Amino acid sequence: MLLSELFKGAPDVEISQISSDSRMPMKNALFFCIKGIRDDGHQFIRNAIENGAKAIVYEDNEIKPIYNAIYIKVNNVLDVFNQIADKFYGHQSDKIDCFVVSGTNGRSSIAYLIYQILLNLQKPSYVGRFGVRFSGTVLMTPAPTMTILENQRYLQQIINASCDACVFEGTPESFYYKKLNAIKPKVFVYSSTSKSSADYKELGNDYFDTYYKYLYQLPNSTSIILNHDDESFEELAPIAHHYLSYGIDKSCDYQISDLNLSQNSSTFAIHHQGAVKLLTTKLLGLNNVYNLTAAIAAVSEYGYDLDDIIKAAKNLSQIPGVMETVPFKGKEAVIIDCACQSDSILDIKEFVANIKKPGSSTISIYGVNNTDDPSKLNEHLDILAKMSDLIILTEDRSGDNDINTILDNASKLIKDCEYLLIENREVAIEVAIDNMQSNDIVLILGKGNEKFLIRSFNREYYDGDKELALKAIKRRMEEENEAS
Repeated sequence: MLLSELFKGAPDVEISQISSDSRMPMKNALFFCIKGIRDDGHQFIRNAIENGAKAIVYEDNEIKPIYNAIYIKVNNVLDVFNQIADKFYGHQSDKIDCFVVSGTNGRSSIAYLIYQILLNLQKPSYVGRFGVRFSGTVLMTPAPTMTILENQRYLQQIINASCDACVFEGTPESFYYKKLNAIKPKVFVYSSTSKSSADYKELGNDYFDTYYKYLYQLPNSTSIILNHDDESFEELAPIAHHYLSYGIDKSCDYQISDLNLSQNSSTFAIHHQGAVKLLTTKLLGLNNVYNLTAAIAAVSEYGYDLDDIIKAAKNLSQIPGVMETVPFKGKEAVIIDCACQSDSILDIKEFVANIKKPGSSTISIYGVNNTDDPSKLNEHLDILAKMSDLIILTEDRSGDNDINTILDNASKLIKDCEYLLIENREVAIEVAIDNMQSNDIVLILGKGNEKFLIRSFNREYYDGDKELALKAIKRRMEEENEAS
C-alpha cells in the first residue's frame, strides 16, 4: 500500500508493513511512536529507521527529524495507529459481528461463555485468555489481549475461515493503549472492578477515565451491558449513551433470583421483560452465575431469542481453570481456580461453606508470586486461613528470587491455620491428594488453566493443575487397588 493512500498529501512511497516495535525487522515499514506507561516509542526512532522503517508517525513536539525517513506529525499517535491499522488491513471488523468484554474480574469467563453459547447458534470465534479459537483451530497466546496489529491479523484469519462473529477479551491496560478501538462491537460488556487488582493499581487515577473515553466513542448502535451490583456501575452508567444491566441485589434488565448453589451445579432464574427463565448449569459458584447471566444478556441483546440461549447455556461445560472440578472417588472434591482477586477467593469460601460435610477438611494449595502486593497476599491468606484446615504454599512465579525465601516470608502472614511449604507445585498437588480423606475438599489456587511457571525469569512449560491433579488421583487409586 502507498503511504499516500494512508495519509493525504504524503509521497507515493510503498509501505509493506506497519509497526510500533522498533526491535523487529521493518523493511519498508511505517513506524508509530507509541507513548506507554513504561516506554516511549519516540526514543526508538533511530532503531526503527536502522531496522528498515521508511516513515515515522509521531506526536512529540521535541522530536527533530534528523534521520533519513519521512516524518508525519499527528495529535495522538494511538488514535491514528488504530485508524491506519484498520485501513491497512481492509476494515476487518466491518466484515464480522464483534463482542468486547472487559473489567478486572470475570471478563475472561464472560467472553468465553458468550463464545460457547454462540457455538450452538452460529459460527463464532474467540480472542482472549483461552487463546484464539475459530473453526476448530486453537492458537494459544501469551496474553489475554492482543496488540492492535495482532487483532487485525487474527481477524483476517477468522474472516477467511467464514466465521460470522468474534468475541474479544480486553484487559484494562489494553483499553488504556486503545488496542481494541479499531474493533467496532455490536455488544460491549463490563463485568466488575476490584480496586485491589493489579489491573486497577497499574492505571490508578486513569482507570475509569480510560473507560469513559472508550464508552464515549462507541456508536449508539452498540449495546452496553453493565453489572448493576458492582461499584463500577455508578461510575460507568452516567457516561454510557444507553445501557442494560444484570444483577441480583438491585432491579435490572436481566434479574437473577431463586439462586441455589450445590457441589455439582447451580440453579437460578433470569427475569427479563416480564418473562422468567429457569436454568441449571454445571458452572459453580456465585461469580459464575453473574458471568453466565452477563453472557446470556450479551447474546440476547445481539438478537437471539432468550429460549434458544437458555437451551444452549444448559449444555455448557465448565470454564477451564475457573471453579473447575476434578472428581475423586465419584465426588466433585478437587476445585481448581485462578483465584486472582480477593472477591474470587471469597466466592470460593462461600461455595465451600455450602458444600462441606461435617467433620471433613479443606486443603488449600496457594501459589505465591515474587511480585505479589504484600497487602493483597495478606488478605488472600487471611481468607484462606479462615476456610482451610491446611494451607500448602507453593511456587507460581518466583522470577529470580529464591522460592524458599518467598514461601517462608508468605508463611509469616498465616494466622491460626496449619501450613506446609512445598517448593515444587506438582509435589504440592500430590501431597494434597495423598492426604485427602472421605468428603475432604482440595482447592488448587493461583494458576487456573495456565500451562507455564516463571522460574529465574524463564517461562517454563507446566503440565497444568488439572492434569497434575488427575495424575495424582490416578496414582493414588492404583496404589489403593494394589493394596487391597
